[in-house]
Amino acid sequence: MRKGLTLNLGLRWEGMPHAYERHNNAAVFVPALFNPAAAPALDSSGHLTGGFNNTTNPYLNGIGIGGKQVPRGFVQNHWANFEPRVGVAWQPHPGGKLVVRGGVGLFYENVQGNDVYNIGPNPPLSSVPQIFTSSNTPDLAPAYADHASLTNPGGGTPTASPGNIQSLQPTYPQPYSYQWNFGGEYQFTQRTVLSVTYVGNKSYNQSINENINQPLPSPTPYPAPGVNAARPYRGWANIFQYSNVAGANYNSLQVSLRATNWHGLTAGAAYTYSHCLDYVDNDVPGGNGYNFYNLGREYGHCGFDIRHILIVNYVYSIPFFNQSKGVTRTALGGWQLSGVSTFYSGLPITIGAQSGDIANCGCGGYRANLIGNPNSGSGIHTQAEWFNIAAFAADPAGQFGTEARNVVRGQGIDNFDVSVFKNFAGISLPKSKEGGTLQLRFEFYNFFNHTQFNGYSTGLPGNFNPSDPTTFGSFGQATSARLPRQIQLGAKLTF
Repeated sequence: MRKGLTLNLGLRWEGMPHAYERHNNAAVFVPALFNPAAAPALDSSGHLTGGFNNTTNPYLNGIGIGGKQVPRGFVQNHWANFEPRVGVAWQPHPGGKLVVRGGVGLFYENVQGNDVYNIGPNPPLSSVPQIFTSSNTPDLAPAYADHASLTNPGGGTPTASPGNIQSLQPTYPQPYSYQWNFGGEYQFTQRTVLSVTYVGNKSYNQSINENINQPLPSPTPYPAPGVNAARPYRGWANIFQYSNVAGANYNSLQVSLRATNWHGLTAGAAYTYSHCLDYVDNDVPGGNGYNFYNLGREYGHCGFDIRHILIVNYVYSIPFFNQSKGVTRTALGGWQLSGVSTFYSGLPITIGAQSGDIANCGCGGYRANLIGNPNSGSGIHTQAEWFNIAAFAADPAGQFGTEARNVVRGQGIDNFDVSVFKNFAGISLPKSKEGGTLQLRFEFYNFFNHTQFNGYSTGLPGNFNPSDPTTFGSFGQATSARLPRQIQLGAKLTF
């Protein structure tokens, strides 16, 4: 724009239609195609009853085949993916020591791959048949009377149970994120530069795997025929649906200081203070360990949320006796000290509830009931009790626990890796004017041998009572640690 000011403006468009199966041999469950009047009855054991044919087959109720009842890619495609970007670099005083930079942009992404692979087993184009005894089926037994080997191949009685299925949200909005940064660099000296930057992002329409056929919680188990009779789409068991309804955000302050070749010392330090919040961490995640009817309860610290990170690195050529000559320099000079010191605050941890289907909804992976602050209290942050176990209680029957995701903090990292090198220069080698250099290397990992725990017992015992130590078991204990001190010796000859 003018001297000392650069402006970048961009507009990107991306068309990202959803993947499809080449021969239209895949299907999904679509709530709009489900006919409640055609839903099968269930017997007292929860098995499907009624005929199985092309019109009454319960495994076809709600099914949409790609390219037929639903779009070829199973979901809506979204084409208005315009992505503006703006960037600026400004030097307030041309030739000065301060530079200011910033940028913001909108970025779209596609959920592609695993979401399509995981619908591959869906009926009616893929299935795992199971043959039960044919002799108990009157309309089949006469036809196979002469085939004794087929009359009882698997034993049992002929049954059909509600099946699980993986589906996709019909609208499937395009995931996108806003990303931005603003900061500056200042050059104190020719060899020293300070950088301070604010970096953030906020994302929308992120994928989460919802169980849209989850029944409402119940204080007591559902009476016969059981939980499958209470599901919204009768005739099916779990209907997991990849839905782009979640979000996330990240904000951070990033500071670094670099100094090069100052009296033989090159060093740097980088510090980040950050906070990340989301609904789910992983790509097209699975599981049904949450309440489908209250997705907001899943919003919490990211599983990789490390609040503080400080890393210091250095290489120092020790000057003593480097200007000496002969045996003195060979024996006492040529030393080099280097290292990386790492300091992290702890990763978050989620505490699991007692085992079993506590809410009687065919669910699993419950979180515990939170009744206090798990990260404070006397006697914690030891191997025997890393977090305050009295802050948790068993989930009441028919309810999901009150604990949010990732409320406990594990131990951080306080680690020093140090290396000491000794160089013997000018070693005579045949036909070499420069000679060679022998380097002896002494390397120490976790130099101070700090114990740093990285595994914990996080499952609530079935009989847990926060006021009765006899019910604690190993709950709350640190169960594993990172590597202890390691020492490595080596030698290297360069010529």
